[in-house]
Amino acid sequence: MLQPDGSTADVDIDDVEVGDVVVVRPGDAIPVDGVVATGTGYADEAAITGESRAVSKEADTPVYSGTILSDGYLQIRATKVGDDTTFAKIVELVEDAQDTKSHAEKFIDRFAQYYTPAVLVIAAVVLLASRDLRLAITVLVLGCLARWSSVRRCLTWPASATVPSAASSSKAAPRWTAWPRSIPLSSIKPAP
Repeated sequence: MLQPDGSTADVDIDDVEVGDVVVVRPGDAIPVDGVVATGTGYADEAAITGESRAVSKEADTPVYSGTILSDGYLQIRATKVGDDTTFAKIVELVEDAQDTKSHAEKFIDRFAQYYTPAVLVIAAVVLLASRDLRLAITVLVLGCLARWSSVRRCLTWPASATVPSAASSSKAAPRWTAWPRSIPLSSIKPAP
C-alpha cells in the first residue's frame, strides 16, 4: 500500500479501506476493485470476465480483484474492498449455487427415496416366489440400471455357473448355485 509520505508498505488486505492507494507489481494479484491512479500494464482478467487475453490498463481504467497483473506497474485507488469486491461476490454466488438444489434434483431425491426401496422389495418378492436368482437380479438391473452400472464391475461370475451355448439342447436356464469364488473372464471360452 502506498503511504502518505510516498513510501510503500505491506499491509494485511483487511486493513485496506476505500480510497487507499494499492501498489501492484507484475505477477501480483490485484487485491481490490478500483481505478488505476497511475501506471500502465496488462491484467489477466480471465477469472472475472473470461477474456482470454491480457487487457491493457492505464490511468482511470477500472480493475477488478482476483485478476493478475501480468506486465507493468499500477497504483490503484480502491473503490471496493473485502466482501464488496467483484471477486468476492462471484465466490459467494458459486457457494450459494453449490449449496442449493434445483427443482429437478429435489424431485429426483424424493422419487429415489421411494423408488429404490420399492425395486429392492419387488426383487426380493420375485426371488422368494420364483427361487430364481437370475430373475431377481434381472429385476434389480432393470429397475435400478443407473445404480447397477457403477456396481457391475464389482460383480463376479460364479464359478459353478454354466454359460449356455447356441447348440445346447437343454431348455432349462442355468442356475446360479454357488457364489463364493470367482473365475477370471479370460478363462471363459466362447461356445463352438
